Amino acid sequence: MILYDEAVVVWIFVGAALIFAANYLNILEAAGRIGAMKQRRS
Repeated sequence: MILYDEAVVVWIFVGAALIFAANYLNILEAAGRIGAMKQRRS
């Protein structure tokens, strides 16, 4: 990175993608969209 003079490693982006995906799933679950899908299937 420019500010700290560190190398950008691919694992940084993998971790960020994992965090964003978990947050997105949490938002969908809070909105009731995931729970509704589970009830329709069973």
